[in-house]
Amino acid sequence: IPSGAAGAPSSGNLLASASRDKTIRIWDVTTGYCVKTIRGHADWVRDVAPSFDGRWLLSVGNDQTARLWDTQSGDAKVTFVGHEHVIECCTFAPAAAYPHLASMAGLKKAPPATSSAEFVATAGRDKLIKLWDARGTLIKTLVGHDNWVRALLFHPGGKYLLSCADDKTIRCWDLSQEGKCVKTIEDAHGHFVSSMRWAPGVIKDAAAANNDAATNGSKSGDETAKISIRCVIATGSVDLNVRVFAS
Repeated sequence: IPSGAAGAPSSGNLLASASRDKTIRIWDVTTGYCVKTIRGHADWVRDVAPSFDGRWLLSVGNDQTARLWDTQSGDAKVTFVGHEHVIECCTFAPAAAYPHLASMAGLKKAPPATSSAEFVATAGRDKLIKLWDARGTLIKTLVGHDNWVRALLFHPGGKYLLSCADDKTIRCWDLSQEGKCVKTIEDAHGHFVSSMRWAPGVIKDAAAANNDAATNGSKSGDETAKISIRCVIATGSVDLNVRVFAS
């Protein structure tokens, strides 16, 4: 039974999937062929997330561990241990969040933005959200949900982490305030809130829209890509509805 799938913007035509068969599989979407099978979890793999450059995969599952994998070799680089129940979801922190997370970790200087896998977040049936560094060190545990946490999203600007859960709420955690919960949307749905996604950013620069500027926002001639972050999320629920929330 497949339980999750994800692709990174810069990973080309590759897609990663997680399954009850305890494996993670990497697929070439142009051919439909499985190009790599990753084994290591002892039970159902519940979720998988790629790093932004596609070099790393983060997975979580019923064995109560999160694992960081090298997509090229298929080797597990780090195992994160600390949850006391099934882990339902995971995500990589964007580079914009590094200064806040580095401060929470007690670091004097944030890691370079070019590094794609410095901090991660996990959450699950123990109702907890955990923030980790890439070496497997627990930085912070965020407490607030009253039921299983189903999905996590970092704001592209790096300041906030959003979560949704079976307690029917969406919560916003401010990473610049040590992960303080600054907003709770009660009864966001009539049943468990099971999934959540950001609306993609809008490219404002005409040259960038025509692919005259680099996708990472670097200059092409005298032009620089300008991407506007939209504070819009879509959520899905067991109540059979999809809802869109905007600030």
